Amino acid sequence: VECIKQNKATILARGISEAMHCTAFGLMVGIMALLAFSVLNGRTQVLLDSLNQTVVNVMNLAVLHRKAMKV
Repeated sequence: VECIKQNKATILARGISEAMHCTAFGLMVGIMALLAFSVLNGRTQVLLDSLNQTVVNVMNLAVLHRKAMKV
């Protein structure tokens, strides 16, 4: 009977160990993915801000020179 209890404890410990390893791996992958998302999102925002600034500059030029653009 003692041998069966020890085997059950060993099996349970191995299951818990595997679950903890899977959790740790999942957290590492999730944190790295979140960091990558943050970096890419920041770069995208910089590009969008630059594009918006260029559009504003072009619109300002068009407004300043609208008389010359009339045919």
